[in-house]
Amino acid sequence: MITPLGQSAGDRACEILQHRVRLN
Repeated sequence: MITPLGQSAGDRACEILQHRVRLN
């Protein structure tokens, strides 16, 4: 089950987490 909203939210969350990890 892939929904536009869910996928977008998940991608954004993953990007934010990855950016934070890179900064840290």
